[in-house]
Amino acid sequence: NGIAAINSYISVAEGSTNAAQASEASLRLAHFCDTALKKLHGEYVQTSVSTECAEALNGWLASSANDASSLAEVFILHTLKALAASGTHKSTPARHLLPRLLTLLRETCSDARDYSQTLLRVPTWLFLDWIPQLLSMVSDLNLRKVAAPLVQRLVSKYPAAVRPHFNLIKETMDKHI
Repeated sequence: NGIAAINSYISVAEGSTNAAQASEASLRLAHFCDTALKKLHGEYVQTSVSTECAEALNGWLASSANDASSLAEVFILHTLKALAASGTHKSTPARHLLPRLLTLLRETCSDARDYSQTLLRVPTWLFLDWIPQLLSMVSDLNLRKVAAPLVQRLVSKYPAAVRPHFNLIKETMDKHI
């Protein structure tokens, strides 16, 4: 059932000509993958997805010819698609997935540059609540290429929002950044 659900969401998200429908499918797929990832890592989640199902889904993705080879990659890819597609709505539900997205980029992506172009399509205002996380990502060599352009956009559009956070961490940041 899990594989069928992922295939169904992916086909709607990537094949729909209706942008709202594609965004909603990406958002639902991201939530589904997030739930399966939490189950996979032993977190308590009230869901019908079992740990065995989550393991099977992750294994299936690793062995299939999909763009993403893990639940984390599917989550990241489809969260970004949902954010880019629905970023003009002030109350977009995809916005609430940003902390999880930043966490998974930090934890699972050895080279997060693959996502940098997609992140740049997400409206800058969506990142305002997560400036501290983005600033800490700039100090990570693997994540710098992703986080630095976002921080630059935030600084140019919302300097007053970035300044207090930057002042707090400027002493500990690498001088070469």
